Amino acid sequence: RDSNDLKEYLLKNYDVKEENIIVTVNGIDTEKFSKDTEFHDVLKDLNLKEDSFKIVHVSRLDNETTYVTKQLVKIAPRLLEKIPNLELVIVGDGTAFEDVKSLTKEANELCKSEVVKLAGKRTDIYKYDSMASLFVGVSRATLEAMSCEKLVVVAGSEGFLGYLNNSNLEDAIKTNFTCRGLGLSDE
Repeated sequence: RDSNDLKEYLLKNYDVKEENIIVTVNGIDTEKFSKDTEFHDVLKDLNLKEDSFKIVHVSRLDNETTYVTKQLVKIAPRLLEKIPNLELVIVGDGTAFEDVKSLTKEANELCKSEVVKLAGKRTDIYKYDSMASLFVGVSRATLEAMSCEKLVVVAGSEGFLGYLNNSNLEDAIKTNFTCRGLGLSDE
């Protein structure tokens, strides 16, 4: 499947002329999702350090969507060895939130500090994207982080693309930034 799914569906099932359909990637409010967005209240709320290297992951936390979320939490101790000022911020909620919370507790015990922070359900995602040093995720969340001019790793429960760059941008667009069919990430 690719991002033209809806176009094909409309053409097949409705009396819509092809010239009246425009296929686009999700529209993003680039004034809100900006590198200049103020986020210091989020730092305070989560007790984050201003000068830390923040990996931000935004996702719906349901069983079928937490593959990468759980990977990130599990590898936090190894990441901390390579990035001593690391803070991993998980934003989202869902049916698997308690599982992620349990993994977070284990990871933080191994790290001997609160490296992994759970932000839960939020309506101010743009602030989290703006404060990120690196964003990991898929779909619209990835586009929002890109609007904030952040480095992005495209990875989710349907596949892994890696660091987004000019050489893999076409694959990202073809899958609507979901990585469908590209193979899953490993630890």
